[in-house]
Parts: sequence; structure tokens; C-alpha cells
Amino acid sequence: VAVLDGVDRAGWHRADGHASAKVMVRHVGRLSSAEAARRMRDAKALRDLPDVAAAYRAGRVGSCQVDRIGRLHANPRVSPKVAAQDPRLVKAATQLSFREFDLKVSEWERLVDADGTRDRNQAHHDQRDATMVQDYDGRWRFSGSCGSLSGAELYEIFKAFVEAETLTDWEK
Repeated sequence: VAVLDGVDRAGWHRADGHASAKVMVRHVGRLSSAEAARRMRDAKALRDLPDVAAAYRAGRVGSCQVDRIGRLHANPRVSPKVAAQDPRLVKAATQLSFREFDLKVSEWERLVDADGTRDRNQAHHDQRDATMVQDYDGRWRFSGSCGSLSGAELYEIFKAFVEAETLTDWEK
């Protein structure tokens, strides 16, 4: 994480033609894309959290806790408020089991990000899509995604049509 942060801050990845420090470290370190992304996310969090960074460097806070803090910090709706929790995060990370720490961080995030579920639903609605494809044998396949309210409405409509078709089949 520290190496990636140093590469990113210094811009050393540009000299080798890499698009970002994350890409360079992924390539040179033979990391998976997910691992490189995790390290970059954690490095960005540690920049804003000097107490957590110092405890991590000293080995008082583990990688799992830093990863959880990194995910918390990456939430754009709570990120501005995370820095104020720096000393509390260190205290919790050093005193609680990971499970307890994760639950405590998740609860704090839920309370601070009260609109998070609404925002996620709006994002699902904004990214809604639907496709219908006819197979070679003439049958149709369809798939789609939408927000929760639209999904509930579509489900009720679909359920009514399925029930009507079932009753028609039973009558025949």
C-alpha cells in the first residue's frame, strides 16, 4: 500500500507509460486487478487518516481493518466525515475483533449515510435496461434490471399474466 501510494504521489508510473500507479503496481507486482484496486483505495484512505496510517505502519492495525476503512472512505456520501473519526477508528481497530470492528464501522456508515439506500435505488433506476432476443428456434428470451419500485410493479403485472396463463392452461 505504501509503495503504491509513493508511486502515485511521485507520478513514477508515467515514465513507464502506465495509465496509473494502480496499473503499474498491478503489472510489476503481478497482482490481480481487484488486489491493485484494493491497495489503491486503501492508500487514498490512509492519506486522509494519519492516525490509522501510523498504526498500520506500526503493525497495530491489520490489513483487514485497513481494507474495511478503505471501503468506508471510498463511499462518497460518508468520505468527508471519515477523517474526523481517525482516532476512533484506530481505537476500535486495535481493541475489537475484526467481526466486531466491521459491525461497528458498518453501523456508523449506515447512520451517517441515511440516504444511501435511496441513492442506490435511484442509481438502479437510472441504469435500468431491458432486452428481448429471439432465439433461432423462435422462442424469446428477455432480461432487464430496474429500481425497486419499478421492479415491484413489474413483478405484480408479470405475476398476474402468469396466473392468467396458468388458469387458461388448466381450463384446456
